[in-house]
Amino acid sequence: MQVVKAARLIDGTGAAPVVDAEVHVDGTSIVYAGTGREAPPAPRNSRVIDLGERTLLPGLIDCHAHPVSYGGDAAAEWADELRVLYATEAMKRALFSGVTTIRNTGSPRNTAYSLKAAVDAGKVVGPRLVIAGAIVCSTGGHGWPGGGEVDGPDAVRREVRNRFKNGANFIKLTATGGGTVGTVRHRATFTVEELRAAATEAVQHDSYATAHVHGTEGIVRCLDAGVQMLEHATFVLEDNREYFDADVAKRARDLNVPFCPTVQVYGRWVETSPGRIDGLDADELAAWEARYNSLSCQLPPFPRLDALPESELRTWRHRFDSFLKRVDLIGELYRVGVVLLMGSDGGGRPGPIDDLGHGIQLHVKAGVPVLEAIASATSVAAKWIRIDHVTGSLSAAKAADIIAVDGDPLQDISSLSRVDFVMRSGEVYKAPARAAVPAEAALAVAG
Repeated sequence: MQVVKAARLIDGTGAAPVVDAEVHVDGTSIVYAGTGREAPPAPRNSRVIDLGERTLLPGLIDCHAHPVSYGGDAAAEWADELRVLYATEAMKRALFSGVTTIRNTGSPRNTAYSLKAAVDAGKVVGPRLVIAGAIVCSTGGHGWPGGGEVDGPDAVRREVRNRFKNGANFIKLTATGGGTVGTVRHRATFTVEELRAAATEAVQHDSYATAHVHGTEGIVRCLDAGVQMLEHATFVLEDNREYFDADVAKRARDLNVPFCPTVQVYGRWVETSPGRIDGLDADELAAWEARYNSLSCQLPPFPRLDALPESELRTWRHRFDSFLKRVDLIGELYRVGVVLLMGSDGGGRPGPIDDLGHGIQLHVKAGVPVLEAIASATSVAAKWIRIDHVTGSLSAAKAADIIAVDGDPLQDISSLSRVDFVMRSGEVYKAPARAAVPAEAALAVAG
């Protein structure tokens, strides 16, 4: 038995925190979570992990990440074995940041199955994986270099069946263009009939389909087709900018279709800026770069704006403005009543895979109450990706996925980016230096 103690506990369900908290862990599972005064007596030989003034929370669930990267030009010729090898570092970084489950929303070819098998066998340290395998896209559609190109309802249905045959837990479609060169974000790529074939076939496997979608045109087609979940959903129109459509959002709400917005993409770059991208002198640009590079999460290289041609500067201006607009979209969606899930897009775009707490902060900034924002990465996430029988809350019979932050997230939501205790399925992977932890479990100790 392990007994984890802390000043307070947020169980992930949206319930108010409890103080003087204890979580009792037997093997890989929680047997008690609540106040210390109501806790059952622990066996005399129990190991006590006293985390002092910290707050306990369920391990976070990243509902949209790509630990096996598609990569950019430099990775175009990588063998898939090398992609999986590089993914092991991403998995470790994600786990140590407090993410104990990742829903892998697409990886090249069969790489996701290999990585999941290695994690399940204990050969790779990282979050548990819920996987889609390779994405399913139209010919030349977003994500095509990773495999999965199909056209026509029958071919889509066959591809979906093959995914489940190979061990996929759900289906990931790309229903508009995206970051893949040659694709157009505001245009739909699949027909309603093709999308419907994927969604209905997924149901036949007691599962669901979710779709990458940016353009409003694609969102509408997905809703028409009965696609059960949407990724990004940024309401992009012909000028490649985001314009919230309340009527479409209300339709998604009424159809009970959740969105996983992946809002934090480029967020750290924008938030460390002086508030603008143009008219910066050398000192301002250097200070911005220093702030950006001081962050501990795994970020892409800082863009040297003073060395870029105007065509590339236009791209970075768009990214800057787009991030600000996407934060606003979170608030609009929340106020309409669309269910929101938390996802980093880590590994696929410049959303760090080891900074999901920042996404939670951005939802709060947009107007989502703190406990609801936390739930979008814990109990609500677990429900919608169909693992709530396993994890998602600090409650008896759930997996012992426990994290802790120094302080109280209700007073300082940024504390969720400073996780210093991580337990997954009863094993401690990260702990403060002064916490009493089982010696054999101290894989990593934070100073």
